[in-house]
Amino acid sequence: MPNKNTLYLCILIIGVLIFKIYQPTMTTLKYFPIDEEVSFSEIATTLKLKDREAKHPYLIWQIDSSQQLSPYLKHDVGLLYQNGQLKGVQSKWTQEQKQMTQLTEFSPDKDSLYQAISYHYLEFHQTDQQIKSYYQMSTAQLFTFVRPDLSYDSFDLPKSKQEEQRAHTLETKIAEQLNVAWTTLIDHFEINRKLYNEIPLIDLQHYQNQPLPGLSMTDTRRVIAQLWEGLYKNYIIPNSQEVLMNDNVMPLILLDKNLDHLIVLFTDHKQNEQQLIQNLNVKHQQ
Repeated sequence: MPNKNTLYLCILIIGVLIFKIYQPTMTTLKYFPIDEEVSFSEIATTLKLKDREAKHPYLIWQIDSSQQLSPYLKHDVGLLYQNGQLKGVQSKWTQEQKQMTQLTEFSPDKDSLYQAISYHYLEFHQTDQQIKSYYQMSTAQLFTFVRPDLSYDSFDLPKSKQEEQRAHTLETKIAEQLNVAWTTLIDHFEINRKLYNEIPLIDLQHYQNQPLPGLSMTDTRRVIAQLWEGLYKNYIIPNSQEVLMNDNVMPLILLDKNLDHLIVLFTDHKQNEQQLIQNLNVKHQQ
């Protein structure tokens, strides 16, 4: 029989191996300097309503990405909101696949606006000392309405006067509900709203190819990558472990007009008010 020292050594080795095996799940979406020389071949977030004429149609939420290079780590995460409230979370990582797909199906609700945002992440280990990353974002939206005959109608963008009116009415209602929820969070943390530019999470994708207010494009890329790293640890992981979503409202990003920091406001899976504060570390303000 092995002596106690040998047994302890075996336990230690097994523990180290387990840590190494599962380490990527702890470090994914970690910010490293952006490698501007790489790119995805394709990224896409899609929302489609299937069997809309049937008694029980279903909505498909799909996330896709592919690239030619083989990264050390690839990770796609996605968030889906229904009328401004969290509906679902998708997250998948790999160290081998060049193409990755995630798909979820569920029954739609009447008179709903579904909005999805995905963060597609690549990590490259060029040497033991040099690690770089790259990311892109993709979004999708879909309106669903019930017709008088109880079948469903859906569209991503309104194409008629009737659709424009229905979309506008629903968007106005959602905006009012979100503003109430965000104002409650702002008041809870005693934040002076006038000192910040407000960016709903779903609108973050607009700054993929244009700078955040007052920032350079280089700083924008870094700040957004660091923001997603914080969201992943403090918002995405806790919510992905929940069996049912708790109707958490979409996070609101407050960007300090003096370019000192940003704040992400949200309620967690236990309905507690939360704020993440991220220093911008901007050397040259624009």
